[in-house]
Order: sequence, then structure tokens, then C-alpha cells
Amino acid sequence: MASTRRPSAGPSSTPGAPVVVAPPGEPGPGDPAHGDPAHGDPGERGEPAHRGSVPGESGVRAGRDPVEWLLGTSRGNGIAAFVLYLVASVFIFGIPILAHPTGTFVGWGADPPSFVWYLGWWPHAIWHGLDPVVTHHVWAPVGVNLTHATAIPGPSLALAPVTILFGPVVSYNVMALLTPVLAAWTAYLLCRAVTGQFWASLVGGYLFGFSVYVTGQMLGHPNLALVFLLPVLALLALRLVRGARSLRRTVLWMAAALVGQFLTSYEVFLSLTMFVAIALLLALAMLPSHRRPLRDVAVAVGASYALTAVVVSPLLWSFLMAKESPPTYAFWSTIFATDLVNFLVPTSLTAAGGGNFFDVTGKFTGDISEQAAYFGLPVLLMVAAFTIACWRHRWAKWMLAFTGVACVLSLGTHLHIAGTETIPMPWKALVSLPLLKYALPGRFMVYAWLPVAVMAAMWLALRPSGLGRWMLAALAVVMLYPNTHGPFWHTSFSEPAFFADGSVSREIPHDATVLVIPFARNGDSMLWQADSGFWFRMPTGYVGTRKPLAFGNWPIEDVLYSGQPGADSAEQLKQYLGANHVSAVVVVKGTPGAWARLFAPLGQPRSVQDVDIYTVPGSILRGYADSPRPPG
Repeated sequence: MASTRRPSAGPSSTPGAPVVVAPPGEPGPGDPAHGDPAHGDPGERGEPAHRGSVPGESGVRAGRDPVEWLLGTSRGNGIAAFVLYLVASVFIFGIPILAHPTGTFVGWGADPPSFVWYLGWWPHAIWHGLDPVVTHHVWAPVGVNLTHATAIPGPSLALAPVTILFGPVVSYNVMALLTPVLAAWTAYLLCRAVTGQFWASLVGGYLFGFSVYVTGQMLGHPNLALVFLLPVLALLALRLVRGARSLRRTVLWMAAALVGQFLTSYEVFLSLTMFVAIALLLALAMLPSHRRPLRDVAVAVGASYALTAVVVSPLLWSFLMAKESPPTYAFWSTIFATDLVNFLVPTSLTAAGGGNFFDVTGKFTGDISEQAAYFGLPVLLMVAAFTIACWRHRWAKWMLAFTGVACVLSLGTHLHIAGTETIPMPWKALVSLPLLKYALPGRFMVYAWLPVAVMAAMWLALRPSGLGRWMLAALAVVMLYPNTHGPFWHTSFSEPAFFADGSVSREIPHDATVLVIPFARNGDSMLWQADSGFWFRMPTGYVGTRKPLAFGNWPIEDVLYSGQPGADSAEQLKQYLGANHVSAVVVVKGTPGAWARLFAPLGQPRSVQDVDIYTVPGSILRGYADSPRPPG
């Protein structure tokens, strides 16, 4: 149904007009319109069907001031919101990156180089006619099935032009800087559809996109931080409930979003499936007057999942047929869980936390990127105010119930209070289910952050408005501001000239298997391999928590990490090199360790720029080729 209300450019641009858009059949505060002002046809944006009756996109074509169009129309507001979020992301995270885009990456630790590798691998494999799913460029010669890794095929293919033109490191940085922008923007669109207000929706979008969940996962888990499709799915369901989209179109768009999520993160796709079911069951129980449209949503969800399964069936089949190690350790679900204290006490991830509360937050289980429950007192006050204002509405109770379920399940198998494990929690009953047992419950907080952001936006959009609300909103933004003085947001790395200037392609035969020192996660060999255009293969890799089962646990690997050979190291090294067809060892000069003594059985190295290259003798490759692999 088209509304005759003009699009709102701010919290008080249409005095006296209704603001909060409730589900059909149930009035919200005031007398809300049922259109979708965020996107779509004129009537669905809250604009009259006749474009000439209200300034809109046609005003730009007629020579209208672009600034007036940007601030005075829903589409213009959407563009403005995106630009504002982009500026915020670049200001907060991107300034050091822009100065050195190929020598610095967003995040820290050993994980980002793996994702740089993924971004390079997918376009490289497809372009060269290689199997992109089962690669032998790492863990050679056994290889690894990337359906059992966090391989982000969707983002890798979407960013392929950037990767081809500027390299995988720049591509990774573009992805990282867009991560909070996209999440905030799609959350803004959802909030705008609910409230019809620009400024309230802008705040709601920021709370989700720059939440501690998203910024925490940005440290090294872009597969988990890229959650911009969650608000899209919620918006599609909302439009179907309102009758603004047909069932067929909804199924197609939902399937597209689900395929995109599957190709970004299997874990988020799995947890999303669980929380979609929870949301539908709660809605059917708590919103009896909406059961008919909710049944349509259930049909759309079921059909879209079926269509998604067809589209991704080759990857599903590969995943099911591969015999790989479980993606995580089963006990991790008891460690990577929300601490009750974290809802109020910030970690050093935020500027508000810094090191001020380390005596408390240092006792939290897991690591800082997984401690995503800090809403902050201002956000909690906004949710409390929303509860008081909207409690009489069933849809408000449903939103609060869903948020509560997400928070409780994120607590894991046992309640942790300042690091102390106490009573069992509901997740304990679910943790033994197939696949779900590998999900880390602390990550479920993303499903609490989205409704919290929407509720905050709805409260800000209520009339009458006042300065106090916006001061509280500003304080909420401040309390979530990342700790940019910490070591989290940018890491500089140095790539040996041997790899950076292409010398590797002159000194090493194409597709030769090369052991690179520093070994595995001690260095950035995967990043160097990707930057070389995957010129060589490696008998190691970091594409998951565990190595492929078939590769085996070789005793020499401990020595390759430490650089301290023992009495049996020479024989162990020969077995490792021969069985894995390693033809060369490249040692970056200055890497700590007794490498000359360890690799003495290979003869004298040749020095090339900033590396020493040992050629593995043919006698070792032939004599130890059939060395038995140790169990994995």
C-alpha cells in the first residue's frame, strides 16, 4: 500500500508525522504507514506513486540540486548513508593502510595472510583451469579440500578484478575496509524500512556494522565479519509480510542472499539457519494475528533453502565426500563463549575499554576477537527505553525474546562470570548435534546485535523526539569506538625481495614443491606464494585449525618451527623431504634457528638476494620417496 507521507531526511523533518512502521495489522507508535521507504518502487519507499508530486530521483534529471536530492529522497539518503559509513571505516581503520596498501594489512596475527592467499587462489585457479576446490599448492603432494576451510570463494570472486589489477594484499584491504560499511549499510536499509527515519536508521546501521562483533572479527576472520547479508534477509522477510514483494521474487532474492552467505562462511550459514528457525517459531507463537503472512515467510525460507542447496550442491558434495579433520576441536565451544560480565565491561578492543578493565577482561575465555557481547550502557538504556515505550506491542516482545535467546545461547555450555565457569546453560543440550557442535557460541552475538540495532533505531524514531535521545545515541557510538591505539587494526609485513621482485620464478622451477623457512605460521609464506602468482607449491599451509588427515604428523615439523635440530633430525628431514617431493628449501636470511646445521645433509646453499636456497639431492628424493606417512 502506498503511503502519502514524504520521505524523511532527518529526525524532525516532518513534524507530527508518524514514524515507526509496525507490522501490518498491528499499529505501532502513532499510526504507521506500511510502505517500505528504504528501497524499491515509489510506493514502497513511502513516496506517492506519482513521482511528480514529490521531489525524487526525477528531480536530479530535471536539474535539481544534487545535494537536495541526496538529503531529501530515500535513495539519496541511502547513498549518503553508504558514503558516511565508508568515511568512518577509512578514518578508523584505513589511514595507515592507505599509506602502504601493499605492505600493510587490516588485522593482526596469522589469519589474515591465509585470507590473502584465498583471495588470490580462486581467480588464479579458475583462470588457469585448475581445480579451485581441491588444491595441491599447499600441503603438497596430498593437497587439501577447501570446502573444509574458511576459503571465502564468494568474496574472492567478487574481488577478482581488484586482485588481478593490484594484487591479493590490496584486495584483502579493500574487503576489510568494506566489511563494516556493508554491514552498517544493509542494517541501515532494514532500520529505514522499519522507521522511515534517516538519522535514526543511520545510528542503527552504525551500531550493527561497527559493533564489537564485526570489528572483533575484522582482526582476522573476514569470513565471519562479512555479515551484511543478514539484514538483507530480514528485510526480504519484512517486505513479504507487508505484501510489498511477491512470494516468487522473495524466494529468488532470498536464495541469492543465502548462496552469497554460503560462499562467504559455512559457519555463519549454519548458525543463520538455526536462528531463522528460532525467529520463525517465536513469531508464529507470539504473533498470532500475523500467522498467514508468517506462513508465507516460512514457505519462502524453505523454498529458498532448497534452491540454495541446488546451486551449491557441487560444493556440498565435495564437502561430504572429503575425509578431512573436523574444523575445530569439540572443546572449543566451552571456551569461545560469551562471559556474562562482557555485556557491560568492554575489552581493550574498544577505546572505552583500553587497558582500564584488563584485570577483569583478562579472565574472559577465548580471545579478544571473539568477545563480542559488549553493548555498552548507552545501548542497553536505549533498548530498555524501547521496551518501556513499545511493550504493549507483540512485535516488540518478539524482538526482545529473539534477542534474549541469542544472548543466552551465546553463553555456551556453561555460564562464565569473569572467567569462572558456573551453571550449565541451554547450549549444552544442543552442542552434541551434528555440525552445530563445531559452532562457537560466542559468535551467536551477531544475531543479538542486529535486533538491538533495530530497536535502538525505532526508539530514536519515536515521537516526540528530544535532545536527550540523540545525546544518548552519540554516547553509544563513542562507547563502541575501536581502540585505534592498540596493535589490532593494521600489521606491517616485509616480503623478501626474492619473492617480491620475481626472482623466485628464475631460481625455482614452476610448480616445484618448496619448503620455506620461516615455517608455516611462523612466517608469511602463504602470502609470498600468493604474491608470486602461485609459482611454487609448499608441503605445509595454514588453511584451517588442523592439517589434512592424509598428510600426517611428521616429527620434523616441530624442529622446523623451532629451528633447533636434535639427534634424529637428519633422518626425519630426509623422510619428510622425500615423501613430500620437496625439491628445494628456501631459508629467509635472518630467520632465528640453526638452519645450516639442520640442512647440512642437503649440501651447501646458494645465496640469492635475501634468501639461501638448498637443492634437495636426487638421492634423497629417490631413496625416501616411499617413506611411510605417520598417522594424522
